[in-house]
Amino acid sequence: MTTTHKITSEKILNAISNKIRMDIIKKLSRADGYSFTELMTELNMSPRTDAGKFGYHLKTLVDSQLIIAKPKNGKYVLTTIGKIMAELLWELEEISRKKERKILVRTSNLTIEAFERRKIEEALMREAKVPKKIAESIATEAEERILQSNINYLTAPLIREFVNAILLEHGLEDYRHAMTRLGVPVYDVHKIIEDKKRVTPIMPNEIYAEAGNAVISEYTLIKELPRKVSDAHMAGIININNIGDWALKPATIHHKIRDVLLDGFRLDRNGLLFSSVGPPNNLKEAFNMVIRFVHLIQSNIAIGQVIDNINVILAPFIVNMKYEEIKRGIRQGLTLLNQTPNYRGGLLPVAFSFEINEGMESNEERLLFKAFMEVMSEGDYVGRPFLTPLPIIKLSSKVIQSNYEEVYSLCKLLSKWTTPYIINLDWKDNNRASYCWDLSRLVYKREEEINRMGTLNTDLINLPRIALESNGNDSKLFSKLDEVIALCEIALEKKREIMKKRLEDNLLYLLSTKIKDTEYYNLDEATENIGYVGLPEATKIHTGKNIFEDKDSLKFAEKIIKFMYKRTEENDRIGITSISAENPGRRLFKTDVARFGLRTIQEKVNDKIYQYTASNNIPYKANISLTTRINIESRFQKLTLGGHGMNIFLKEPTPEPEYFMKVLKEMLDNRMLGAFTFSKDLTYCKRCGGLFDGLYDRCIKCGRSLGNIINYIKMVNVYKPTRVFKIQRKKYII
Repeated sequence: MTTTHKITSEKILNAISNKIRMDIIKKLSRADGYSFTELMTELNMSPRTDAGKFGYHLKTLVDSQLIIAKPKNGKYVLTTIGKIMAELLWELEEISRKKERKILVRTSNLTIEAFERRKIEEALMREAKVPKKIAESIATEAEERILQSNINYLTAPLIREFVNAILLEHGLEDYRHAMTRLGVPVYDVHKIIEDKKRVTPIMPNEIYAEAGNAVISEYTLIKELPRKVSDAHMAGIININNIGDWALKPATIHHKIRDVLLDGFRLDRNGLLFSSVGPPNNLKEAFNMVIRFVHLIQSNIAIGQVIDNINVILAPFIVNMKYEEIKRGIRQGLTLLNQTPNYRGGLLPVAFSFEINEGMESNEERLLFKAFMEVMSEGDYVGRPFLTPLPIIKLSSKVIQSNYEEVYSLCKLLSKWTTPYIINLDWKDNNRASYCWDLSRLVYKREEEINRMGTLNTDLINLPRIALESNGNDSKLFSKLDEVIALCEIALEKKREIMKKRLEDNLLYLLSTKIKDTEYYNLDEATENIGYVGLPEATKIHTGKNIFEDKDSLKFAEKIIKFMYKRTEENDRIGITSISAENPGRRLFKTDVARFGLRTIQEKVNDKIYQYTASNNIPYKANISLTTRINIESRFQKLTLGGHGMNIFLKEPTPEPEYFMKVLKEMLDNRMLGAFTFSKDLTYCKRCGGLFDGLYDRCIKCGRSLGNIINYIKMVNVYKPTRVFKIQRKKYII
């Protein structure tokens, strides 16, 4: 060894023999450079008292050629030799610590392994695309903190928390965003399982679904949706419906079930997983195929399904059958449908539409209509209503006289259970329209059935937020509304892009199954909806008057929806809807309370509200006449061709079938509403099986109360159990 090399080596060994100098080298290995003062601060030394001593240490490191000061900014950095020495110091420290004690990690793969810094580096580069140098620095710092914490038993989530904290401290928020762990806190899962406020019993699948929904919702907001859209959803500016299924499934599907009944349904592309089935030969086989089919498809759909004109489609299968045999086949099918839970544990959200008109081709179509109505009126084995399917009845006023017997069977169902939704065929182009389970609406582009498409998703706008921020300024309000619509358009376009990929990747296997050589789900013709929440509250905030009390206020509310309609008119894929199966009125209200304060909102609305109005344009509690309510709702139905419906709550007792005949004739004749339903409340006693009209907190038959009573209400489309006993709604004698 030469004298020069010997002197240099001695200098290097001397330089690293001091703890302060070793700490300087390690600190510089994690950064692009530190100034004299910055280094002292990093090492918790005082520039006032320790500057001289610290200067000596820096000079020693410079003389040993381990560090150098940059001429441009005077910041100290490691030389090539210094970088090698830093790696050696870190390796020696790691070997020393491993020798002292072994830290175990419980991994996400449910294994226990020894802690390795290398795995942190690899995760940073793989998951967040962090450059290697930064990944090494973050991993080294994380290791140092973990070892200093005296933790003997680590978990993968805890290590991730250390790493994310360091990323935030260094201002690397985008990397931290990608490294976020998805999951549900232990307490939240415990609450789901141990929920004592549950109205009805649930199945284990519902717990899986709820916990899984929370995880996928986080994934969607973090990974799939554009950042500004996610932020708008979480801030309560908009509500992305079906957030748990958003990245996985389309919202609805309108079936062309005749193709399945004619050709059968082959499921052999995926090997032996599902059995294929050929065309049915009789009513029982046909109806069972329909039920199995919608049950399978629901796993690929987020919201609901509809089979249009089912009485027409099944008519060929009842030729020469006796009427009682037809009813028996329908009863067996409806019972099966109401005993077959979906993957979430609840009843299938499916609608059957029935059409009755003067030009019906066969008597079988009329018989099936009547048989379905009568079986639904009679209910199940113990006389309870069938809660699925949702009966959607397409009707015109002319048919009431020409098909009295069939319409009377419908009115018996209305009087008994009020489950049907009525579609006026004479309203606008409803003769070419199809309403789904959630009352979203599609119109045939050609003179044929809806071609196996649906609605991809619905995004709802928080109108009261826009009104609160606009502070009475019209131009500001519409400017903000335009911005929020643009956000919804971005979200909907992203949804279409993802659904295309899901179909191509065979993730939506059932929807991509081919019928007549084409994929079953027609993505090209699928639509999207933009809706709104809180129209009456937003109008009151902005104008100071209620839309149901002041003409100018009503006109301004119409102006808002007309703006939305005109703004999206050029995109024939987007519709404006006033109705939504999901009700975010409470969530959006709470976000506004957090921002503006409860008193501010209540003063502006002049009401002690606790949520915004959703799926209707006038609060249900508004004390107005039925004529006024219909007049107002009809004006908005004409502007919301992507979906709408009016719910008319009835006073007890429910009218007789003959009276419903008159009411239907009058409502269809005036052609004001395109879609409407009648509703009454129900109370069920689990103890004695009693079922009564109205809401009660005690069984009027056996006197039981509390846990034995279940109240049912229909706020949108179908009856659902509710925890709320006293609900403010204006009820009418029609």
